Amino acid sequence: MLEQLVAIPSHQRESEVQRLVARLLERSGFRVRLQEVDPRRPNLVASRGRGGPVFCTHVDTVAPFRHPRPFTLRRARGRLIGRGAVDAKGQLAAAIVAA
Repeated sequence: MLEQLVAIPSHQRESEVQRLVARLLERSGFRVRLQEVDPRRPNLVASRGRGGPVFCTHVDTVAPFRHPRPFTLRRARGRLIGRGAVDAKGQLAAAIVAA
């Protein structure tokens, strides 16, 4: 899942990440809706059952600058490397799996 999230250049196409997350959450039984705040930057609201928020984060990243292969998740010395793997696509993937 993290590989899919990192592969999307969300500094340009944040809505594509939100649509992927919506599909993943729907498969897990969540009711999902996208709020069009900005055509390229929708909010995603998902709920399942009763209770408060499960998680809240952002999905955009900064531009890759001269980062080599920024949208390919790879492992090096026990670390995952790729644009957004630490902030915040990694946390998002962990929360989706936990939900």
